[in-house]
This record gives sequence, structure tokens and C-alpha cells, in this order.
Amino acid sequence: MIYAMMLPWDYGIVLHASCVLYKKQGYIFVGPPRAGKSTIANLSTNAVTIGDDTAIIRKHGTSFFLHASPFYEKNPILKQNISVPVA
Repeated sequence: MIYAMMLPWDYGIVLHASCVLYKKQGYIFVGPPRAGKSTIANLSTNAVTIGDDTAIIRKHGTSFFLHASPFYEKNPILKQNISVPVA
């Protein structure tokens, strides 16, 4: 909770989303609960799922980057230290 409150001070936000890495860029799937965000991420062929419940977006200079969340994920294997530009 504290991290989510501090992110806006550093040009960031936490989203309830699934996200994948595809061709060195991050793709984010947002929607209400049970909308199929994780399903879309899992069905994304040739993409690596890097978050199935939360995504952190931060602005670095003039670009936005997707950071894998170090917090709650449905799949504990997904707790990776990844940062990629948002597509």
C-alpha cells in the first residue's frame, strides 16, 4: 500500500492488470475482475507473461516502462525483476 502511494511522486502507478513481454516491449491488459486479463496473457503466443495480477508503470524521461510487480501475483514464478518499454 505504501509503495502504491509513493509511486505518483516518482511518475508511477500500480494497475490491476496482466502483462506480457513481446519483442522487447511490454503489453498491458486491463479490465474489471474476471474480464479475462490473465487468459489473454496466457493465450499470447510467443510472448512471456511477466505479470498476471499487477503491473507497475513508470515514466523515465519521455518514455513509459512496464515493471513486473514484486508483490502479489497469482503465479509465484512471475516474481521477476523485469523492466521493459511499454508498446
